[in-house]
Amino acid sequence: FWTILQAADDEGIDAVTVHGRVVINSYRGKADWNVVSQVKQKFPSLTVIGSGDLLSAPSAWDALRDSKIDGITIARGAIGNPWIFSELKAYFDGGKYESPAIKEQRDVILNHFELVCRLYPDKKAVRYFRKFLPGYCKYQPQRKMVLLSLMDEQTSEQLIEKIRHFYQ
Repeated sequence: FWTILQAADDEGIDAVTVHGRVVINSYRGKADWNVVSQVKQKFPSLTVIGSGDLLSAPSAWDALRDSKIDGITIARGAIGNPWIFSELKAYFDGGKYESPAIKEQRDVILNHFELVCRLYPDKKAVRYFRKFLPGYCKYQPQRKMVLLSLMDEQTSEQLIEKIRHFYQ
């Protein structure tokens, strides 16, 4: 890892994105932000962008501040939660974040599901979309009940009907 980074720096790269997990751990466990921070310490002129376990605005802020790197990238934290970027902007600007309105949530969820339905046959689309539902339900006032109900649906028509019902 360090040899590759040194060679890249010697070649004059402008930036590097570092994820705090390694293959040897099968990408499990918590991201090691100490390693991300060490990259910036060893290569101070390199723009270092960190990634890993940034699932909320506070966790992203803490990682950025504590590691003293130049930036962050959001990956898993945006799955089913496209609002994380608005939340981050409000948090970084010192303002208060307002959760998205139920109707906005509905529109985003339905639009995303429609796009998934263009790629996959009905039942496969429903099964695939389940990975996004926990994130999408984050701001739903009856989160757990709604999530369990949506996860039960087997067809796109059923899922769309339930989404419309719970996100009126």
